[in-house]
Amino acid sequence: GRGIGIAAAGTLGPVFAGAGSRVAWLGVAAVAAVACAFALPHLGDEPALAAAGAPAGSARRDRGEFVRLAVAYGLEGAAYIIPATFLVAMVVGTPGLAGFAPACWIVVGIVAVPAAALWAAVARRIGTRAALSCAMVTQIAGLLAPFAVPGVPGVLALAAGLGVTFIGITSLTSALVRELRPHGTNVALGTLTVVYGVGQIAGPLLAVRVTLATGAYRDALLAAAALLVAAVAIFAWRPSAKANEIGVASR
Repeated sequence: GRGIGIAAAGTLGPVFAGAGSRVAWLGVAAVAAVACAFALPHLGDEPALAAAGAPAGSARRDRGEFVRLAVAYGLEGAAYIIPATFLVAMVVGTPGLAGFAPACWIVVGIVAVPAAALWAAVARRIGTRAALSCAMVTQIAGLLAPFAVPGVPGVLALAAGLGVTFIGITSLTSALVRELRPHGTNVALGTLTVVYGVGQIAGPLLAVRVTLATGAYRDALLAAAALLVAAVAIFAWRPSAKANEIGVASR
């Protein structure tokens, strides 16, 4: 659904914009209102599940991993939002590519359509943690693609890399939270959503700072890639078994 919405916005936005930016905003809002009208009848409260207490030892063991996941997820929120916010502006500002700007956003949406199912299949094969790491590494590759392959191919790779990963990373993180906090999933997901939101606010601010300092949007992609490298390193790090034993014993 999100992928189709992105592709629709990329397709209809330029059509509406031909009559002015005000018409573009109102036109996209009207389309969203129609989609909302179709969706509302299908929304309802899910039956409440009986709460069960998690074993204390289990909670201690997964606390460190949850904190690492939260930090990595916040960094991902800051990293992905940079191309998601400035992709069209980056393409418009690149000589010879300005006319390609609407198409690149459509590519993001089309590639995002099967992304959640794709990464779920990967997770079934190699595990949720490994799939999440692979998704973040794939996003890094997409962010660096315009530097490795100039022109339209690099922009296409950036758009495809963004579309195929940002929804997948969200769905994989949600799945991993259910594994780590089976008895407190809602609170854990709420915490991660807040952290992700903080990252989404911080990312564009960082991108603007970098762009003003260097004069090029492309350098903001390097900043986003650096954030994701840090996220992968933090998420993939595992304390030694001996350190875990010392930590549990000290408690």
